[in-house]
Amino acid sequence: MEQFKAAFATDDGITFTDSHFGDAQKYIIYTITPGQAQKTGEVKNTTHPEREEHDSHHGDQKKAQGIGGLMKSNQVQVLVGKVFGPNIKRMNPQFVVVLMNDETIEQAAQRLSKHFDQLTESWNKGQTRTHISLRK
Repeated sequence: MEQFKAAFATDDGITFTDSHFGDAQKYIIYTITPGQAQKTGEVKNTTHPEREEHDSHHGDQKKAQGIGGLMKSNQVQVLVGKVFGPNIKRMNPQFVVVLMNDETIEQAAQRLSKHFDQLTESWNKGQTRTHISLRK
């Protein structure tokens, strides 16, 4: 792949949410290329927070399907967050899942671009991929 679209989980648009990836208010989208990250958009989490099934349990399959569909509809291949719940197992076969805890999303995106080869290697594993931890 020449580039990846990565979604960073946030509530304020600046820092990572402290909640699970799927519970974020929105996702900041970056296009990641080797050594470069460019903010290209923002996606509201329409599967959350005031949905009827607000009391869904962590690891809920419907929640995973909703987030997965939202990400795919925005051509996202990489999910980046500080915290993932049990649904990480459902996301790994479909996306490259990355755990990061940088102070800001912008810092995380720039640092992620320096790991482009690792993203590519994980993407190429397909259904057998596991998450990548780039926590500081």
